[in-house]
Amino acid sequence: MKRILKFISAVLLLAMVPTGCFACEPIVPLTMLYSGTTLFGAIALKSLIGLLIAVLVKCLVFYWKSDFKNVRAIGYMIFANVYSTIPGILLGMTFAVPTLILLAYPVLLIPSHNMKEYKPFRRLGTFGSAVVLFALLLISFVVFLAAMGAQEGPAAGYWGLKVLYCILAVGISFIISVVCEDRVITYFYTRKYKTQKSFLDAVIWANIDVFLVIFGIGAAIALPQRLASPNFFIGP
Repeated sequence: MKRILKFISAVLLLAMVPTGCFACEPIVPLTMLYSGTTLFGAIALKSLIGLLIAVLVKCLVFYWKSDFKNVRAIGYMIFANVYSTIPGILLGMTFAVPTLILLAYPVLLIPSHNMKEYKPFRRLGTFGSAVVLFALLLISFVVFLAAMGAQEGPAAGYWGLKVLYCILAVGISFIISVVCEDRVITYFYTRKYKTQKSFLDAVIWANIDVFLVIFGIGAAIALPQRLASPNFFIGP
């Protein structure tokens, strides 16, 4: 039941993307949405302060939610954030240049190698998980292009497409961040304490809380402009 509640919470949070950070932008860049939960803070708030907020929140929530009550927990989470950001940066680069989209698949092999350790992805394996992620990436890209073309059309159509591609893109980014960070922390913990242990629950909550904080700040900044604009649309 707890896992179901966490999943619902994550979905609801992802649904906040179009009304939260970068809500003032007509089209939220895919490079930002694929960047990962840590780098997302810096890009969304257009400041290194956003990056520091994201890292700080993650470290504190992880320390609070896990039973790893040691200063090493914070250090491990920082290393995990560096690692989980690499696929996001590479994905952002491939989608910034459409001709490089096919290169996203080998990039996705990085998180997919870690995903096979978890039950929902075990049958898919590394290559199967990468194929699923790549398919979702392509779908989000197609919906993104459709949203760009719908800006001059009915507001309902535009917002529907925007919500859909934002949820898909950030959902992929969320999965990649959580899986990579949990595997890194587990690796360091196992090497130090000679005991295999997963910190998945704590990592999930750390990422959810980062989204909540960043989206909350972004929504507070954008809300006054949005309420004063017809159809809640704000130009660049």
